Amino acid sequence: MVHRLLAHWRDAQGEGEFPSLDAILKGDLGDILPSIFVLKVPADAGEPAFARVGESFAGEVSGDLTGRPVSAAPEGTLLEQAVGIYDEVLARKVPITRDGEFEHVQCGTVLYRSIILPLSEGQGTIDFLLGAANFKTKAQGEEAPRKFDAPPLKPFPKKGLHTPGKPPGQAAFRPEIPGRVVEFPSSPRRIEQGRPVDAENKKLIVGQDVHLSGEITSCDRLVVEGRVEASLTNARVIEVAPSGFFKGDAQVEEADISGRYEGKLIAYEKLTVRSGGRVSGSIRYGTIIIESGGEISGDMHALSEEEQAESREEAETPDETADTPTLSPEKA
Repeated sequence: MVHRLLAHWRDAQGEGEFPSLDAILKGDLGDILPSIFVLKVPADAGEPAFARVGESFAGEVSGDLTGRPVSAAPEGTLLEQAVGIYDEVLARKVPITRDGEFEHVQCGTVLYRSIILPLSEGQGTIDFLLGAANFKTKAQGEEAPRKFDAPPLKPFPKKGLHTPGKPPGQAAFRPEIPGRVVEFPSSPRRIEQGRPVDAENKKLIVGQDVHLSGEITSCDRLVVEGRVEASLTNARVIEVAPSGFFKGDAQVEEADISGRYEGKLIAYEKLTVRSGGRVSGSIRYGTIIIESGGEISGDMHALSEEEQAESREEAETPDETADTPTLSPEKA
């Protein structure tokens, strides 16, 4: 559902930054329509109000919400979860998805997926937000190990957010549930000698024409402008510049890719693929944003909160031999 709705948004976008509400609703939304809600954004930047609430939310909402602010969404409902990211969409001006689990007021623990897309009636302002959401009840002990291989994505017409679509044959209202994170093997050798890292923030910059290989540990921020073939652990951020190439595996809070990344990647919070950036391999993320011209391919899915916690525990297992990152620079 999320992937299909995002495709409708892109098709209706045309030459403008945002499509109009009419252009979206004229599309063949089919069985997505009952799961859609529309928010009217006031000109004074106040709280958006409901302009439409789809029939699939009727069982958890009593009364008509039309004209009422988003804060009127009942607590413990799918609708409350779905509208919770509206302020981030307004701030970033891009479509954003969210998935996870929560305690539903009627159904207990449920797994859900949602999306909100910005719309405009002209002048480049965001006048409406169109969202959709669906969920399923989480069975006791359910692990949902399903995964899929995604082909390379075509560049987005504008900046946008991508969450991989459903495998063929799944029901329209069944969200993709993230599988278990695989353990990544570490590199066989440790880098021996290298460029000093800033003592305060442990930032390591690999410049152009520098080639590194081995293992990097205890690095807060790694900036790749040259070529790195390594295993990166206990890091907060990895940045791959347009001239940079990283091959290996990395476990970080945030990944920002403008160049090339090949291998295994866990970005607990956010993965951003910039224009011209290419990411391929086994990819896990909290949130993913792909700019126009960015490409991503491989085995990928969003991490649940449980998987994030489990992966962090594994990554934070102390390595008593590691202190600061070291490296052996070679001319490429």
